[in-house]
Formats: sequence, C-alpha cells, structure tokens
Amino acid sequence: MANTLIRPVEIFYSYAHTDERLCNRLEQHLSSLRREGLVIHWHDRQIVAGMDWEHTIDTHLNSASVILLLVSPDFMNSEYCYGIEMQRAMERHRSRGALVIPIILRPVDWQHAPFARLQALPTGGRPVTKWTNRDDAFLDVANGIRRAVEDLTARAPSLSAPSDISRLPGKPISYFTSLEDYLKDLAKQQTRHRFPVESDFAQNLVYLPETYSSRMQTLLREKRRVLLVGASAMGKTVLAVALGKYLRDEEQYSVAYKNVARVKDGEGAEGVLWYELALAHDRPGTLYILDNCHLAREAVNEFCFQWESRAPEHAQCILISRPGAEESETGFETMRDYFELCGGETIEVSAHDIYRGVLERYAALYQQQDPTRYVALADDSAAVLERQHAQNLVISKSRLGAWRDLGGRLSRVKEEGIYQALKDKYLSISKVALPLLCALRQYEIPVHNLFVETKLPQEEVRLLEQEKLLTSATVPHHGVLYDLHLHPAEAREIFKAHVYRQYGQVTAKQLSQSIADALRAYLSARPSNYLAVYQALYVDSWHQKQRDLLEQFLRDRELQEYA
Repeated sequence: MANTLIRPVEIFYSYAHTDERLCNRLEQHLSSLRREGLVIHWHDRQIVAGMDWEHTIDTHLNSASVILLLVSPDFMNSEYCYGIEMQRAMERHRSRGALVIPIILRPVDWQHAPFARLQALPTGGRPVTKWTNRDDAFLDVANGIRRAVEDLTARAPSLSAPSDISRLPGKPISYFTSLEDYLKDLAKQQTRHRFPVESDFAQNLVYLPETYSSRMQTLLREKRRVLLVGASAMGKTVLAVALGKYLRDEEQYSVAYKNVARVKDGEGAEGVLWYELALAHDRPGTLYILDNCHLAREAVNEFCFQWESRAPEHAQCILISRPGAEESETGFETMRDYFELCGGETIEVSAHDIYRGVLERYAALYQQQDPTRYVALADDSAAVLERQHAQNLVISKSRLGAWRDLGGRLSRVKEEGIYQALKDKYLSISKVALPLLCALRQYEIPVHNLFVETKLPQEEVRLLEQEKLLTSATVPHHGVLYDLHLHPAEAREIFKAHVYRQYGQVTAKQLSQSIADALRAYLSARPSNYLAVYQALYVDSWHQKQRDLLEQFLRDRELQEYA
C-alpha cells in the first residue's frame, strides 16, 4: 500500500517538563515513522506565542489517535499531566477513540494508576533510565509504537479504496445494504422503535457495553468473525450495528448489513455469493453483518464452510443468531453446523445490561429536556411515585417499544431483563408498587380513543390505528389516561408486562382483573390524586359520559366505596 494513500496517525505526548530531554530522545527515535509518513507528532513545545495554549492542547488531545503517557515521578505529581491529560486520555481509550500507551521513563509507583492495566513500554514496564544503554530502551519503545501504528494503519482503509462493498466487481446486484442506507431505511419503518437510527446515535441513546465492545473487537481482530447468540429481543442487532457504526465513524470502516431472513430455504448457494463478496473486498476496514442467521441455515452454513476453508485475510464478519437449542425444537437440527464452526468466536448476549444502559440514557435525555416534568432514573422510588406525571413517561421513553409482540411470546429477556431493571429501580417500596405505578395511566376506558384522536395529529392517529392501539378485539375497555395519550403503546406494554408476570399470559380476563387490582391499589393509596386527574379531563363536553363510565366500572369491580 503506497504511503501517499495512508492518513498519518497523530501522536500526542503527555509529559512533565522536567522530562523534556527524555521526551526529545523518544521523538528522535520515532523520526523514522515520521519520515515514512506514518505519524505526525504533537506536544506542547509546538505552541507559539499568542496561541491559547489550553485550547490548543485540548484540541490535539481530543484528535490524536495515539496518546503517549511519559510516566515519571514528576508526571504522577503534576495536576495537569495526571489530573487532566491522563484522565481525558483514559476516557478516549475506554470509548475506543484513541490508543493510550504508557512509556515508563523513570522509576515511580504507577502500578495502581488507571493506566496500569494497559500494555506499557519499554517491555515489561522497565523504566528507560534503568537500562544500561538508553538508546536500547528507546529502540524497544519505538518498536512497540511502530507495531501499534502499523496495526492502526492496517485497520484503516486506503483513501482510494472503493466504498461500495455490497456488490461484486462488475455486477449490478447489491447483496448487502450499506450501514448508512440501513439506518436511513429503519427511520422510515414502523419497527424503528426496536433498532437504533441515526438520530439515536446523535443523541447518545445507543448503549454499547464496554464488555461486549472489547470482546467483539478482539475476536474481529484475531479471528475476523464473531457469532452473537441470544434469544429474541436480547439486543444482538443493536450491539452489531452500534459497533459497526463506531468502526465506520472512528476507524473509517466500510460496513454492510444483510437480513438473511429473506433468503428462501434451500438457497445454500446464496452463502457462496456472500463469501465471494468478502473475498472481492478483502481489505482492512471491511465489515459484513449477517442478521437472523437461524432463518437461513443452509446459506449461512455454506458461507461458514467457505470461510473456514479459506478465510479472508482482512475482511471481517458479525453473524447474529438465536440459540441453536431453541431452533432445534422447531426442526432446525442442522443449525449446529455453523455453531460448531464458529464455536471459538461465539458471544452469548444477555440483555439486562444493554437495556439498563438504554434506560439510563433515555431518562437522562428527557430529564435534561424538561427537568420539571421528567424524573431522573437516579431518583428514589418514593420520589418517583409522588411525581405522577413523570415516572411512567420516563420508563415509556426507554425503548420499551421493543415489547411490541408481548402476547404469549414474552421471551426470558423481556420477562427477566427489562422487567427486572424497572422493578429494581422503581418498584422497591412495596409489593403493589407496579400496580400503583401503572394505575393512573392504565385504567382503560373507551372514551380514551376519542381523547387521543382529538389531541394527536391525524398522522399519528393513523399510525396508532395501524398498530391496533386504538382498537382491540379482546379488551373491551381500551385506552390509557391523561398525559400518556402521547405514548399509549409503551404504557400499555408496561401494564401487559405486569399481567404476563402475574399470570403467564395476556388475555381479556387477566387484563380486566389486573386493571381492577391496579385501580384498587392506587385508589387505596391516593384516591384524591386519581380523582384530581379525572377532574382535569372534565373540561371536555363528554365529561359526564366519562364520569358515568368510571362509576360503572367501579361498581362492576366491587370498588363501590370509590364510586
């Protein structure tokens, strides 16, 4: 690969001025990398008179791909080096924005510092000044930095590399969708609540746990493929897309996505085409994502067989699948084939941490937008329950739209993962806390449909009708109350989760009984608050009908004392 096509790696030096001479020696030993056009150096000696030195340092600290921490007693003692530059460097390292390399210049107690877990230079962390010949020490450091730079350079595609990795050369057919187009298409679909779109990334609402990110990147680097396995709605696709977008944005990857569920049974040859595509674009910085592999077992098996016989040198692949055992129950016994082939590259995905992280980000976003209305996730349960207009909105904004198919098909992750996260944070004050939480928003009355239709834009009303959220064949009292007319789907799903938890299924009988239980629990605790909300709705001309419906429901459910 010609040097002219390589984007130089910026190296930032963080050092104490007492160590300036040692810093100069290190820079001299890295001059070969600079002359080859592989790196550009930056340190504060390059600041000239009249420049805002603090802003300039921050700019380069935030843009450098490699940050060298020149560790010594003076470095550890410096408030600026240790307290500012090192802390920011570690933040960027944890977010995969930069590679941090500690260089041990002089003996000092650094083994308990935040960077102690990183691979230090010289080899073994032996201080430079302890070497008999310091040039030998700096040569060891330079060799280590060269390896890191060459690894970064190899993973970044050449500037002249073609961007369309979805087609075979000379062929008009696209076998994959670019990540950019995939995210754009998602934004137009009704399933957008399940998967992240560009705006979610822009608002920092997509959560990529460090444990998964690190393991996936390690396997992609070393094995060039990863198999993500988990039950439905575990967050497997979210993980793959989030990592793909990070690699695209931060390391200039070309990323392509394919939902293989559309491949018909018996079309194993399709997998050969995917493999040929990976070979045709076999260069650093190429990533393919194959989703729903369990629905196209023959094609995926063929793809993995081809990959196993002759793996691409650079191209990488993430496969996403349900567990093999689960699929074998439906007759897909041969699914074990690609599970066996990818055995050493398999990661089992559990959703508790993923959904918990998403919940926290949504809560933070909506509290930031309107702190007087939305409650923070960190608030205690008692405070949450006292602010009746806040708690359910925060929860409903937390991607619980992924529960669209609750029915009788609630997976373990939905049952144990999201539900447990909600219960742990919000529902610890009493056994009836969930009914208390849901009752105000979940008491269902037919009039609610009219309320929604008069408050929402017609386009949103049509969408709710399409998703069957304004009609129901099994639930005679459909609707939710008051300000949750903004988010009726999510509110209903919270309540259905409670019903499923109680009875193991969601039917008209269980819904009706649970509504009565929730209303009884809520009225017992806060009857005045509940009635005040109803009074707020009486401004509409149909308030008398509303009152009659409420009173009739209370009588029917043996709640006459509240009627």
